Amino acid sequence: MVKGVRRLDGAASCRFSVKLDKREVTVTAESPQDADRWMVALEKAATASFPTFYKKQKTIGRGHFSTVILAVDRQTSERVAVKIIKRDKSDVTKTRKYIRREVKVLSTTSHPNIIGAVDFFSHDGKPHLVMQYVPGGSLRDALRKKGHFSEPDARLVLRGILRGLEYLHVNRIIHRDVKPENVLLATPTHPLITDFGLATFTSSRVPLLRTIVGTPAYVAPELLRGERYGPAVDVWAAGIVLYFLLAGERPFGGKSREDIRHAVLTGSLEFPDKVWGGISPGVKGLVVGMLQRDQNVRLTASQALRHPWMAADGGGGADVAVGGGGPHSRRGGGKSSSSGGG
Repeated sequence: MVKGVRRLDGAASCRFSVKLDKREVTVTAESPQDADRWMVALEKAATASFPTFYKKQKTIGRGHFSTVILAVDRQTSERVAVKIIKRDKSDVTKTRKYIRREVKVLSTTSHPNIIGAVDFFSHDGKPHLVMQYVPGGSLRDALRKKGHFSEPDARLVLRGILRGLEYLHVNRIIHRDVKPENVLLATPTHPLITDFGLATFTSSRVPLLRTIVGTPAYVAPELLRGERYGPAVDVWAAGIVLYFLLAGERPFGGKSREDIRHAVLTGSLEFPDKVWGGISPGVKGLVVGMLQRDQNVRLTASQALRHPWMAADGGGGADVAVGGGGPHSRRGGGKSSSSGGG
C-alpha cells in the first residue's frame, strides 16, 4: 500500500520516491510534468478509501475465500460487485496467494468473456476487489432453475467459455477452477469467466505444473494422478460443464471425493438414451474430445471452437488476442488494480 510520495533532487526533477508498506522505491518519470501527475495520483491513492467512491448495498454471494457485495459508484451511480477477501488467520500465506493471483490476472486481461476489474482497495484490513456487476447470476444458478440447456443455448454458452479460455491460454494463464459456479451470465447465453483465485501463469521455462487444486467434480485425470499438467485441465473442466449443460448432470459422479476420483480415473463416459436420445450425435464427439483422459490427445480450446458442432449455427471460430488492458483505477488516472492495496 502507498504510504507517501516525495520529490527527489528538486522541483524540476523527474525523480520521486514512493514509500510502500515495507520498502521505498525510486521512480523516474519522462518529464517533471509527468512526475507531477504521477505524484498527485499516488498521493490520492495513499489517502483514498473504499467508502469514498462506493456505497455498499447488500451481500450477493459468499465463498470459502470471500464475500461478494453489491455496491454503487458514488460518482456514476453504476452498480459494481465487490469481492471482499476474508483474512484466513490460520493460513495467511494462502490468503495472500489467492489475492495476488486474482489481482494479477484481472490486471493483465481484457476479454468479452472474462469478468472485468474496476479497482482495488484495502479497507478495514481486508482487500476489496471491485468488478463489473453481472446481474444474470451464475451458470450454476441457471442450471438449478432450468435443469438443462437446449443445444443452441448450450452451444452459445460453451463458445463464450472456450473463447475466454483460449484467450487465457494464449496469454499463458490457466484458470484451474472452471465450473458453473465460476461462470457468470451477462445474458442467458453470454458467459463471463470469474474467480481467478486459483489461476496461475506458466512460462516457456516452466510450461507444466504439479500443484493439485480445483473442485473434485471438475478436476482432470492428470491432476489426480499427480502428473505435470497444463491448460488442458481447463478444457477437461469445460467438457464437464458442456455435459452438465445438456444432460442436467455431470458424467462422473459419486457420494464422496474418493468416489468421484475413482469415476474420473476409471469410469466410462456414457450417453444414456433417456437423456441424450434427442441430442445431435455431433455434440457427443465434442464431449469425447474434451474429456480424453490423455491430456496430449484432448482437444485444445482452439480445436474445440473449430469442432463442426460449434459451427452448426454459423458461429464458432477463434476470438483470441494477446495481452489485455486490465482495470481502470478510479484513483490513479491509469490502469492499475493495486494502487491502493497492500
